[in-house]
Amino acid sequence: MVGTRSKTISFLGLVATTLTAGAVQAQQGPASLPPSAQPAMEAILDAAMAELMTPGPKREDWNKGGADLYKLLAAAPGGTAANYILSVDKDGERTALIAGLEDPAKAAPPAWRVAARTGSAVGGGDAVDVTFGRLDGQSFFAGTQARQKVGEAFCSVGGMAGVRYVDPTTPAKSELPASMVDMMFALMVKRFEKQRICWRYDPDGDGYRVTHFLEDGQSLPALDAAGYRATIVAAAPIDRLLQKPASEK
Repeated sequence: MVGTRSKTISFLGLVATTLTAGAVQAQQGPASLPPSAQPAMEAILDAAMAELMTPGPKREDWNKGGADLYKLLAAAPGGTAANYILSVDKDGERTALIAGLEDPAKAAPPAWRVAARTGSAVGGGDAVDVTFGRLDGQSFFAGTQARQKVGEAFCSVGGMAGVRYVDPTTPAKSELPASMVDMMFALMVKRFEKQRICWRYDPDGDGYRVTHFLEDGQSLPALDAAGYRATIVAAAPIDRLLQKPASEK
């Protein structure tokens, strides 16, 4: 495990691990991040990404038996426009996916302001989606990428565009300079857009367990260990959906 947290490495876990490792360096360095710090951040990210993407056994059934959650989303009352996919990991971290949306500005809370943009043009595949989540302190992200249906699973396609937002109404403060957060966010988006990741939704109680694979069917145990479960929820303000219930804080 890279960094100072004993947290399962997932996308959000990778963010948290990298930000935490960066915080240690920030406490010993200047208030702004010099360009010379990028190699160190690259090394932290490469090590965390290598752990995250270490493949497990190949599964011949990797794209069989999964539910088409996007089709179920469209069939829910009000359709895609009135419903989102909420994913929660075992630590309670939340992401909210809006299917078919290409411009995150159409769903970002009014109080959020754009702090940075990164990534490349998206396109291809069957549809483009936007996923919102929390980065650190007052920082949130929106990631836009296309997906493609492969059997009864789905895979990411093409480039990824990322936006870092700041919510000035959120009490939580980051220990890191904004320049450090922006650099690490840009580096992470760059890595994730180059890595084709596939996933399957398996019915699990009142939701769906998310299982991840490489495109050749090799499993991704570190990513699955995050314990993501997805549910279809009524559309609501993104900042409200990303809040942990009071019982989990």
